[in-house]
Amino acid sequence: MNTGECDLLKILNQGLIPSYYVASESNCRKSLKAYVSDYLIQEVFQEGLTRNIQAFSRFFDALAYCQGELINFANFASDCGVDAKTVQEYFHILEDTLVGTMVYPYSKRNSREIITHMPKFFLFDVGVGGHIARRVIREEKGEQFCRAMKHFIFMELQAYKQYREKDF
Repeated sequence: MNTGECDLLKILNQGLIPSYYVASESNCRKSLKAYVSDYLIQEVFQEGLTRNIQAFSRFFDALAYCQGELINFANFASDCGVDAKTVQEYFHILEDTLVGTMVYPYSKRNSREIITHMPKFFLFDVGVGGHIARRVIREEKGEQFCRAMKHFIFMELQAYKQYREKDF
């Protein structure tokens, strides 16, 4: 790989955590698995941020399918077997621990109430999101590629925002 070039499929599958990106595919998968189980699940529980490990585990499993999609908290809650307020609290925990970001739609007018109030959620890294979703992308087309690409573009916008100290 030349300086300044990147492997898009590798980024979408392994993410941009430096040690994971430079690792082989099999080592990256082991590292992502360990990271998700050791930090994303166990650390949140150990810090006492959630009281119900089973409910949070169901929430985390459902999270795999909603990344970058509009989130209806009531529907998401029924999928997890908890109430909508609990689901919102779980998303706040993930935001507070810098694991992900909730993105609310921008609207100058309130003509489409339902869409203007339904946020999207993105994990901090496309590779972690792909691991949770059990996603492997082999070619640059299809629904999974598009979802991962949207996630990657969001990550790049977040990095630009932080690096340039933008307030948007």
